[in-house]
Amino acid sequence: MLSFHMNPVNRITFIGCALTACTLLSNPLVAQLDPEAISWIPKVTTPPLIDGEIDQIWHARAPFQIAKVIDGTVENEADLSAEWYGLYDDDNFYFLIDIHDQFLESEAGSDIWRNDRIEAYFNMDNVKPGGSGHSGDNSQYGFHWNKPDEEFVNNSTWTGVEWAYTTTSYGYITEIKIPFTTLTELNAVQGFSFGFDIAINDNDGFPVYDSVTYWWNSISESEWGNIDGAGTVGLGEPFDGNYPPVVSSMDTQIAFEGTASLIEVSASDANLSDTLTLSATDLPSFVTLQDNGDGTATLTVDGQVGDANIYRFTVTASDGSRDGSTEITLILKDPDVLTQTPKFEAISDFEIDQGGKQTVDVTAIDLDSLTVDITATELPEFATFSTDGDRTATLEFNPGYSVTPQEYAVTLQVEDPDSNVGTITFKVNVLWSEKLTVFYCDPVAGDMMNDGSSESPWSTLQAVFEAGKLFVPGDVIHLRTGYHGEPVVSGANDGIVTIKPEPGATPMLSSLELDASSSHWDVSGLEISRSHAAEFSRKTMVVIGGSHNVVSNCEIFTVPDISEWTLDDWLTKPSNGVHFSGAAHSRLEGSTILNISFGISVDGSSSFCVVRGNRVQNFSGDGMRGTGNDLVFEYNYVADNYNIDANHDDGFQSWSSGEGGIGSGVVYRLTLRGNTIVETTDPDRPFRGSLQGVGCFDGMFEDWVVENNVVIVNHWHGISLYGATNCRIINNTVVDQDMNAEPGPTWITIQPHKKYSSATTPEDKAYYLGSGNLLRNNLTTKISGSTSSGEVDNNREIVAAEFDDTFIGYPFNLRLRAGSPAIDAGTNTGAAKLDADGNIRPLDGDGDSDATVDWGAYEYGSGSQGELDLVEVAGRHYLQMTLDKSALDDGAWYGVQVSSDLTIWNPDPVVPGESSAFEIVENSADRLIIRDKTPTGPNSPRFMRAALKNPE
Repeated sequence: MLSFHMNPVNRITFIGCALTACTLLSNPLVAQLDPEAISWIPKVTTPPLIDGEIDQIWHARAPFQIAKVIDGTVENEADLSAEWYGLYDDDNFYFLIDIHDQFLESEAGSDIWRNDRIEAYFNMDNVKPGGSGHSGDNSQYGFHWNKPDEEFVNNSTWTGVEWAYTTTSYGYITEIKIPFTTLTELNAVQGFSFGFDIAINDNDGFPVYDSVTYWWNSISESEWGNIDGAGTVGLGEPFDGNYPPVVSSMDTQIAFEGTASLIEVSASDANLSDTLTLSATDLPSFVTLQDNGDGTATLTVDGQVGDANIYRFTVTASDGSRDGSTEITLILKDPDVLTQTPKFEAISDFEIDQGGKQTVDVTAIDLDSLTVDITATELPEFATFSTDGDRTATLEFNPGYSVTPQEYAVTLQVEDPDSNVGTITFKVNVLWSEKLTVFYCDPVAGDMMNDGSSESPWSTLQAVFEAGKLFVPGDVIHLRTGYHGEPVVSGANDGIVTIKPEPGATPMLSSLELDASSSHWDVSGLEISRSHAAEFSRKTMVVIGGSHNVVSNCEIFTVPDISEWTLDDWLTKPSNGVHFSGAAHSRLEGSTILNISFGISVDGSSSFCVVRGNRVQNFSGDGMRGTGNDLVFEYNYVADNYNIDANHDDGFQSWSSGEGGIGSGVVYRLTLRGNTIVETTDPDRPFRGSLQGVGCFDGMFEDWVVENNVVIVNHWHGISLYGATNCRIINNTVVDQDMNAEPGPTWITIQPHKKYSSATTPEDKAYYLGSGNLLRNNLTTKISGSTSSGEVDNNREIVAAEFDDTFIGYPFNLRLRAGSPAIDAGTNTGAAKLDADGNIRPLDGDGDSDATVDWGAYEYGSGSQGELDLVEVAGRHYLQMTLDKSALDDGAWYGVQVSSDLTIWNPDPVVPGESSAFEIVENSADRLIIRDKTPTGPNSPRFMRAALKNPE
């Protein structure tokens, strides 16, 4: 790659370096201009042609390196490296990004932005805090590789924007022109500066990113959520017409010991009158350079015996004010190439315990080859081998408890391009280790050299997984009080392995990840907060990947207290709560997620996941998101959005993704059941703003069930599906939190897809209109939309004057009061068998001996489920329910049922007595205690419910 150099800048800060020490960033090559500095670009009179090619005019200014890895890993320059060029004229801002990417991908990402794509961020007044990339005068543009017709823009327009890309032998080039009038009303005058950044999303064939790399980003946060980390671009002086010289690049040069040879180097300059001077740096002692005075130079190579090796040096051409250079690689070989056999650095024999883990770094040495081929010719089954083709490899040894304790041989082979072969053999001795079933981690007194027993605990949970400890189904890891770091849980189990606090302990984490390889992990009872980290930073606190994993009963929060947070705090501090990434058959249950940006997100690559019984409160993005198929969100409580930017906050949001981007796919079989969404629990708190309840605006959505939800917001969108097929919206209660506030009234609606109006064929019109939908038994301040896409049957629109006669305590307690017109007013067909409290429906609420479902989410006459506990009897666990009888009316009684799958309940609700399904633990005047007779466990779920039966 050619590199061009301009006059030096005034001040450079190398981030991470101090006078006494230097700490590398995620990419050790990154050196970042001082955050207050301005990166000036020249004004041109002849603009570039927008065709995806690097015209000469782009070299009016040296390019900027894009090298700050914010997310994922960049393995080498071929994996991902880039630079961008910038220009402007009276009307437009021009920028070009030249990207090295050895694996180009436009389809594998679970969302379109997870593929190979460039994102550009603008903060035109450069005021900080400036909010998200979607607010104020900020904007975000996306440019996809291999999708030239895909237009992506947030908080701006595509007016006058031109762009093109070309695929190269090493990656791709993207070239863009954006009019200043599209970006801002300000004039593009010399000296004007604005906030700007570039992000490169790199996908290497998977549903998620391989990496995201920025030009500037100084706050380690995705800038669509916070643009304050962007750099500053200034509109500089007009280009003076002097281009830098260009030194022709050349392939690797090969010479031999004892034989003199010549290398001819040439340079050119677009300014034909310039006189060029050529020089070299880092030359080997046996290489000399002769400047021929005509833009060429001759390198004389005269290596002798013992000089054979690989050398790199730089040749530079200068016109007196600007330079151009190229790096030359020289391989000096022994004339008898067969004597240059590649070798390995020594690897010693070692011992490893069953259940242990050890990584061995492998390095090949070859004096006359840039690349070699390393293979493992003898490898035990408990070892893995990987190489990147850069003369290094990695071996990982992780013997399980079923591996026979004995010596195992490992043999590696290295071959160079001249077919010379070298080998190395070493031995791994696997030692017997006692297999425990209960383990302990103690951050205060533990040590990873211990065996993990109660008397000799390991240290932190993070250290356990970094050490590669192995577990088998039935194992339990107890965590003691203290900070357990940021563990990444890995390992595919055949059955459940449990991670939980030791009784009475308070283990703390700053993040938790169950990675893509993980399965059958049950994690519960942990306190997870970014405030526990040694150095606070924004990061998703819980990531659930893999399959058949459960996270439950955890406290998850950015910080414990936000009462003093300012607008700047809300813009820069909150982390995301929980993110399901490519997860399958996994659950999040009974957890509290507080003081966050986005609460719970289940991405499009996840499926068959359940989000149940969680509390999400105090959020600045969306409470919950679900874009995968076969998801269940039920009995969650979402409240208190903080309106601090232009993001349209939703209690729940979904959208489809496909080849055409957002809104071009289908989200199948999602269930929203029994959730409560409240805009605010405190009307006097700061940063209160409108919350959309269930906002699903970019379908299609197919075979959804939306039932028994309670939505209390000040917005039109209570429950809104745009583009729906065979979706059922049944028995929801949706009202304005304040009937006098705008916007409103809050509605339930199914509307055509956004593409309906632009569809040109009858088939597309019919598809985007939707069909087979049902709206029934809903109690709401408005039903909006037509019946053209399905049936709208027996819903009730309620007005403010009816609230007192309908609800026990509007706006927060929307259960039905005695005599409510909603009682027994619904239609039983299609209605759920439980209400929003999990109680039995239908019941005979009006005393006419006919059990008919009520309008809305709550069934009148259903009593509290009481207190539900898990008790241990003779080593087995059973559900046990305690019900209050002290306030029952004369003749009233409880009906109790149990189930293994929430579909078949046994017995029919009857006065509790001894039965095959449950036993009576206590039946006194004040309380009734019922215990299920069937034990419950990880692979045998059990459920219990009760309903209050009033006398007729």
